[in-house]
Amino acid sequence: MRLPGSLIRSVAQERIVPFVGSGVSMAVKRDLFPSWPQLLRLLADKLDEEAKPKPAQIVRLFVEMGDLNQAADNAIRSLGKAHFREAMKRIFGMAQPHDVDLSLPKAIWSLKPRMVVTTNYDRVLEWAKPSQAVRNTEVSNLAGLFSSATPEQPTVWHVHGHINDSDTVILSPQQYNALYRDAADDKHALAAARQQIRNLISSYPLLFIGFGLQDEYVMDALETVLEMFKGNLQPSYALLKKGDSRAAELWKKYSIDVVEFDDYGQPLVDRVTQIRVEATAWSERPGDTDPGPLPIPASYVKWLTDQCADITPFGMSPREGQSVCLQQVYVPPVTMRRLEITDGPSDSVGLQTSKAAGKRARQRLPNLSAGLDTGVGQRC
Repeated sequence: MRLPGSLIRSVAQERIVPFVGSGVSMAVKRDLFPSWPQLLRLLADKLDEEAKPKPAQIVRLFVEMGDLNQAADNAIRSLGKAHFREAMKRIFGMAQPHDVDLSLPKAIWSLKPRMVVTTNYDRVLEWAKPSQAVRNTEVSNLAGLFSSATPEQPTVWHVHGHINDSDTVILSPQQYNALYRDAADDKHALAAARQQIRNLISSYPLLFIGFGLQDEYVMDALETVLEMFKGNLQPSYALLKKGDSRAAELWKKYSIDVVEFDDYGQPLVDRVTQIRVEATAWSERPGDTDPGPLPIPASYVKWLTDQCADITPFGMSPREGQSVCLQQVYVPPVTMRRLEITDGPSDSVGLQTSKAAGKRARQRLPNLSAGLDTGVGQRC
């Protein structure tokens, strides 16, 4: 199958962000992790264990009717926080089994992303490659989500929570609304997470992997996100099993390019591997003098973090006026000084560039050691 050239370039330039669903975790070992209906039935079993047979019966009834939203709401409300945390840790908090097949998550990591976003609660991505797990409550880590990660030291953003901190787990529609709708208020506990979701969708091409029939429950929440931010979505892609019409309709609705594979298991691994192989070939083409944008100097990122964490934009009409917290800002300062970049590190900004990028690198760059005297980024 021929792959979209824009996808290959995004991978080669290390801009692609894999967005991973439950299909990736379920692929590592049969029956290690439950499907969404199975998870809700396990929560019903926990209700039975806690001598709550009637709520358990209601949860199972909603599951049988296919109303997983109502099943989740009832399960969480009837269990209470303590028993819900206990059940989720039992289901998702196991140590890595010796016989798991990590070929799919390793294939995803072979794309060399700086960050992977996942709706999964488990540690499968961390089993495949040591990485920093970020949860929605970690505001300081969220602030540097895009600037601090590298392909060598990547970040996994568990956008629906992580089992290491079960208080962060999002399962019910009420919890989804708290993240995707209620958190529009800057004072909301999840406001930083929601803002970074917007930043992610508007700034980076996404590659959805592991979303399909088995992930239909999360697909509903995902559609809410795509609908809210659809005007900002970067060109994105979805790996889709042939014949999965439900997911195909969703991707088509939001102009997400579909890359099909024959079946889960090795065919999916092979498709991800094909993406990596073609991206490597693209980046190694003779005469390629444009490897992508130069990295932003760490000293500049630190200055922005210290000085521009929150600014109040003026000029908004009274009808639309509101307090806005900008978690990530890039404001290029202007300088008349020319900075010559060699093949070694620069004393001024700490950048390195290859010979292939030499022509690009000798363009005008900000001289950070001279100071930022333009007033850009100062608080009004």
